[in-house]
Amino acid sequence: MRLAKGTDFAYRILMLVAMNDERSLTVETVASALRLSRTHCMKLIAKLSNSGFLKTTRGRGGGLVLGKAPEDIRMGDVAKVMEADFGVVECLCPRCNDEPQPDCPMFGGCEMSRVMSRSIKQFVASLNEHTLAEIVEKSKNSKHLILEPDGTMAPCAQE
Repeated sequence: MRLAKGTDFAYRILMLVAMNDERSLTVETVASALRLSRTHCMKLIAKLSNSGFLKTTRGRGGGLVLGKAPEDIRMGDVAKVMEADFGVVECLCPRCNDEPQPDCPMFGGCEMSRVMSRSIKQFVASLNEHTLAEIVEKSKNSKHLILEPDGTMAPCAQE
């Protein structure tokens, strides 16, 4: 199973905002720091904002900050918002095809769909054991996650 790139980028956006909590970040700053297109970054930020994970302010002096305390942001909740679906098998993917039901002769009576559904719930529950606060705290030693005053990432230390 693989999370969509948008979910991965959403985690990075939340981490970047949390690690730089002393200031409001602009979309441009976030996009540049994470090497994302401004358009893609705006879509992800809008989704995170609509779900309450980020708070955005327009205009001069505006930007984005966390919409909740980092300890209240659970990684599984972020994944549930960002993922279109967790359709790891066709019968769990209602939006994967235009058909009202999967093209599977076993649809509706197969135990595999129930097994996969339980597995996905356990996966999300496992992610929810971790908060943004925990992730940020354990990442604080990575100084290159904290932006320079000009909005650029500090260079990664070579070991």
